Amino acid sequence: KIERYSDVDAANASVIESVRLDVTAHLERLEASLAEVKTAEESARAATRAAIDDAKKARSAEADELRDQLRRTRADAEAATRKAAQLARAAAASAKTAADAALAAVESADAAAAECDLI
Repeated sequence: KIERYSDVDAANASVIESVRLDVTAHLERLEASLAEVKTAEESARAATRAAIDDAKKARSAEADELRDQLRRTRADAEAATRKAAQLARAAAASAKTAADAALAAVESADAAAAECDLI
């Protein structure tokens, strides 16, 4: 009987050791998988942060470009307004000159008519 118990104990010890080795190997694989998941998660977070930063930079660049376009448009409008004002002043001066000439012609005609009346 003692030999059988000894054999059973040895068999049990062997089974226990085999199970322990299997469990240890399984835990090591789980730990490795967990490490891979953590690494992938960190990579995904980093990629997300980079994508958000890129989107912010792109939005900022677009806003800067729009501001520059608006500045150029405003400068162009101001220049066109100045040019139109110059042309309007020149046209007004020309009209005044023409009106002065017409008035002078009328006065000259009045003077000539008065001379005709005297004759």
